[in-house]
Amino acid sequence: MRHAPHFASTIDDPCQVLAECKHTVYGEEMSPNVLIRNMPADVHEVIVARALAEGLSLQEYLMRHFREFAARPTMAELMDTAAERAADAGGTDANASDIVGWSREAREDRDARQW
Repeated sequence: MRHAPHFASTIDDPCQVLAECKHTVYGEEMSPNVLIRNMPADVHEVIVARALAEGLSLQEYLMRHFREFAARPTMAELMDTAAERAADAGGTDANASDIVGWSREAREDRDARQW
């Protein structure tokens, strides 16, 4: 069994320590887990019913939705991408054709991703 590394007592970023411990103890072969506490019972019942209706386990159902959620960029990410593409096109004066083309490319990139 691998042991967590020993860290100096002067650590500025506790998140970095956690990330380092997780990487060292669990290694690359283990996937992270998510635990959601205090989920309202009515929400849980709806999610379980929807999973059953689709013939999926709760884990499979939630994983599918998490993947879809993760595949959608945030508004900030969209704005950053638009700014980068406008800069690549030679400035910030993009026309409708540019925007439509970028949207199609982004959609194709998203759809091509395999989980």
